[in-house]
Amino acid sequence: MPVEYAGTTAVAVRLLRYTVKPKPGQSAKERVLHIAGQNCRPTTAEREFAATRRRHGTQGAKRKSPAKYSLPEPGEVATYVRRTRPNGRRYWAEAKTGEEATHVRHEGEVVRQAEARHLITSFGIDEVNPEDPDQVARAFEYVVARHAALYPGEQATFVGQAEGKGGKFHVHTTRNATLFGSMSVDGTLYKAGRKLAGDLTDIDKMRERADRFLADHGMEYGLEPQRLPSTSARKKDKRSNRDRRMARNGAVSNHDRIRIAFESAMDDPRSVDLDSWKAVMSEHDVTVTEPGWRRGKPPKVPRLSYQLAGVATPVRASTLGDRYDHSSALEQLSANAQGQPREPSPEPVLTKGPRPLTKVTDEELAAAQVLVARLAREEHALRAEETELLQWIVARAEDEDVAIGDILNRLPGDHDRRMQVMHRWSRLGVSKGAPHETETATVEEADQDGLTEHAAASTLNGQASDRRRECQTNGVSGPGLTERKGDDRCHRDD
Repeated sequence: MPVEYAGTTAVAVRLLRYTVKPKPGQSAKERVLHIAGQNCRPTTAEREFAATRRRHGTQGAKRKSPAKYSLPEPGEVATYVRRTRPNGRRYWAEAKTGEEATHVRHEGEVVRQAEARHLITSFGIDEVNPEDPDQVARAFEYVVARHAALYPGEQATFVGQAEGKGGKFHVHTTRNATLFGSMSVDGTLYKAGRKLAGDLTDIDKMRERADRFLADHGMEYGLEPQRLPSTSARKKDKRSNRDRRMARNGAVSNHDRIRIAFESAMDDPRSVDLDSWKAVMSEHDVTVTEPGWRRGKPPKVPRLSYQLAGVATPVRASTLGDRYDHSSALEQLSANAQGQPREPSPEPVLTKGPRPLTKVTDEELAAAQVLVARLAREEHALRAEETELLQWIVARAEDEDVAIGDILNRLPGDHDRRMQVMHRWSRLGVSKGAPHETETATVEEADQDGLTEHAAASTLNGQASDRRRECQTNGVSGPGLTERKGDDRCHRDD
């Protein structure tokens, strides 16, 4: 039952570094078990995230934070009141003439827009045993594959860890808040350059997508379908972290005491309407009230609140969950009056014991050794290419008397395309029989169209194209048009 947590950060660099920086007394290998990137490389994610923001004009973008309302300090004059809309939502408004104001409005500040979004996927020890490298690796692959399938246009890094409190394996996903490429999510097209917001960051929507992907593809990675209630079911019983923590320690929170009293009173045969149910609730030391007139206006939406004996502050039904609100209580009482079964209360999902370790056969071990050897060769080849590319970029910068960053800005962002450009420029210089100094001019020619393959090809054929246009101007044209060596005239092969 993977659990998803979401957050945001104004500075992407801080989050990227936090996920990989060892804690005191740790080594980098102890902190980071697995790492990967989507539309970026983890080692250069900071610069690549920033490049995407610059490309779309969101680097350093600002926004105005929401206004805040507080009780007046000495010398301040209250001018605002809290009101309630017909749908039950509350809002701030300036007090009218004759209306007593209660709060002071403080305008929001201009702050930096969020540069990254933070997503944590945590696995229970009954799903992924952190002591089993194979289970950990497959769970990490699952998170990476899920994000690529659900959000292919995002730029993100993935860092797998298991050193947190409880020792559960979890994956930190750092998402660039500016969309890297266009993508379609739930039938809606999101174009490159837009900010991650709305359904892309709504935690309930994200959990629903994650649960669907787990049901469809979880078995491919050794994971079972989601055992936690659906998003809509979770809203019926909104258990807080405090409720869960106290339950794990064998204690009962005040909210759970109200929930227990609610279920006991609903099971009582005397509870057939609201008044009789309130009387039974009082026997369980819980007073149920319907919030009445506020500032001279009745609430447009019926609500309930619960107050434990000896506790000063009542608890709103919306805090406990939809199951405990006014309409749900009436539905359950109506079922009691008609002798029909009520909708059962949600059962807590208990964590099982640690998942058994995976037993590796001799054949699997041999295959893993072959795979590791192949990956090592590929890594060695990649590092050699990066070294060669870096030396070439430095040489180009020296030849053109520019900064290395200028050459990097003119190159494509993809590593493979950069290697193609390097080899193309090298062939371009050799085809002209040019020494090192003359090659620099060829580089300038190939760079005029953004160093794309089309620009390099146009440079290679530039002289032939010019000669062909000159021949056509002189009246000689056709598919067999050629230029004979040592002859300035135009001829046709046919």
